[in-house]
Amino acid sequence: MVGASVIVNALSDGAWFYGFAVFFLPISRDLALSRAATSFPFTIKGLIMAALGPAMGVWIDRAGPPQILRLSALVAGLGYIMLSAIHGYGLFLGTIALMTVGMLGFVPSTSAAVTRWARRRRSLAVSVAHLGFTMGAATNPAWIKGIVGDPSTPDTVRVEADGVDLTTALRSPVFWLMAMSLGLHGMVGTATALHMVAIMTWKGLPESTAGYLIGFSALAMMPMILAAGWLGDRFDKGKLAAFASLTRALAWITLGLWPRFNVPHMILVLLLLAPGESIWALTFALQADLFGTRHYATLRGVVSTVTSLMGCLTPWLAGWIYDTTGSYAWLLLPAGVATALAGVIMWYLPGRRWA
Repeated sequence: MVGASVIVNALSDGAWFYGFAVFFLPISRDLALSRAATSFPFTIKGLIMAALGPAMGVWIDRAGPPQILRLSALVAGLGYIMLSAIHGYGLFLGTIALMTVGMLGFVPSTSAAVTRWARRRRSLAVSVAHLGFTMGAATNPAWIKGIVGDPSTPDTVRVEADGVDLTTALRSPVFWLMAMSLGLHGMVGTATALHMVAIMTWKGLPESTAGYLIGFSALAMMPMILAAGWLGDRFDKGKLAAFASLTRALAWITLGLWPRFNVPHMILVLLLLAPGESIWALTFALQADLFGTRHYATLRGVVSTVTSLMGCLTPWLAGWIYDTTGSYAWLLLPAGVATALAGVIMWYLPGRRWA
């Protein structure tokens, strides 16, 4: 179950979320677009995710992860094939929209499958599955999406019977605080992931070097995700996520204030950012700890709507900031503040079943 989820995550959201930073500047040049215009399709992506996330979660809880993964792979694979042939802005918008619909089913399906299957060492299991995201960012070329086609988890998933009633969970302040903290991370992450290569070139690094550093960043995340998973089964997940948030906040503020970077400087910043990737795996496991898994994917869909709405404008805003000021400083400094605030919220999340 965990191994299948690693492969699915690597072939799906790993390159989709992180890998597009490498394509951002080439697409901008090839289509003669400003950075704001190149970023705008990812605002549409956020709106689609916000609109469809809860419905996708309900579907996963009712139909099961394997069925959703097969359909998602088909739609997303078609989108990647189309992306290789785009020649105009309208087709670019449509392709990103199609790929977003395809990608909607991957993360909630794999996280629902793993959290239902793993009970005693849930944080470690979810963290190992989450390694797929960083593996995909480090190794996957885009063309593999259309070729691989149909990854799926095994058809039989052991389902945990207990869980908080859906209405009770949605009335819980704890649930909405967790969603808000992840929304703050989503605001920052959707913008910085897309613009990361552009941010590095703004700091004086060659574009080719920046691309290699994206791969290094993904590799640096792997041991930290595993360590966070091991620690999450022994210590408070919310406080571990808070610590990771604060290191990430320090990295964004440093990147915004320091005038120019060489490769060692950038590696240091990426190492500060790396623990932050464990936040998602820890909160996936924490949600199951707090509310059970009976309505896991449905609740994950609601969280996805919150994070998508909060983050849908920030990719475009990041591009507009650079087009207007010639600098990413006004993106990175607020990003540090928002990330620190998310960490403060996570520090006070409970570590046990809420109801």
